[in-house]
Amino acid sequence: MKIHQLNCLVAIAESGSIRTAAIRLGRSATAISKTLRELEREVGSVLLERTRDGVLLNEAGKKLAEHARLIMRSVQTARDELAVIQHGMIGGHVAIVSTPWLVAPLIGPALRRLNVKRPDVQISITEHLGDRYPALRDGRADLAFGPTPANDEAQYFDITPLFSHECAVLARNGHPAEHATTWAELAPYDWIATNEFLGVPAALSDAINRDIKSGVQRVHRAGSTFSLLSMLRSTDMLAIVPWPVVEIPGVRMTFTALQINHPGTTEMCLITRKDDVLSTASTDFLECFDAVRAEFGTTDDPIAKRIAVLVDPIEIDV
Repeated sequence: MKIHQLNCLVAIAESGSIRTAAIRLGRSATAISKTLRELEREVGSVLLERTRDGVLLNEAGKKLAEHARLIMRSVQTARDELAVIQHGMIGGHVAIVSTPWLVAPLIGPALRRLNVKRPDVQISITEHLGDRYPALRDGRADLAFGPTPANDEAQYFDITPLFSHECAVLARNGHPAEHATTWAELAPYDWIATNEFLGVPAALSDAINRDIKSGVQRVHRAGSTFSLLSMLRSTDMLAIVPWPVVEIPGVRMTFTALQINHPGTTEMCLITRKDDVLSTASTDFLECFDAVRAEFGTTDDPIAKRIAVLVDPIEIDV
């Protein structure tokens, strides 16, 4: 397999069209089709399915594209690193996916340090929810900060625990159950979740599941923290959130953390691809992050201080 063949496959996967992929790569559609046929002959498998609206990768194509993205990203990182050595060029890019509550107290200050140390580096941050990391697996991200990966994904990653924290049940101010002290009192209410609905007692979970089986939807989905908070504010739904979320600016004024026994403990981790070679820009960011983490809770930032009280640092070497 050749680099230009893999590059064509990734371009087709992301555009869903040979013609659009050709425009993106500055080549003709005929040349892209020929390159794809050469790749299919080499791997001994058809990789695309043609549809009325364009082309789709089949299972073989999706799997190869997943590896191709990683290869292309590694090649680009190697080129950037060699350019620095050979020509003194600077630059670089760090793509981060992170659970929202870590951004303000830790990742933001780390980026501020990085900007002083490496003003040439471009940063991109994407909100991450849940325990699956597709962007990290396929090379769209360099680093991830979030919960321990799901069991079937953990084999692909190096996982460094950072913090553990309890969770809270969150409701809007004035919610009918804002003074509830038992899970039984929450049985009548719907829930909004950003990922799998976990951490509730068996009695409440059973009640919700019974309603779902009878055709009543009790657990609704939000694709972002902003969406979740907006739905909580406008309805009588409830949500299980990390306790640090309660300290995010604006949340404490609008929402109430119910006085319920906490529904569980979550571990926050730094996650990277197994056996991956991090770029210099990524390594520099991690050095800045580690420095901020060491000072976490001792700064003058009142938000960071309040959040620091809610988490238990795990001593590690990043």
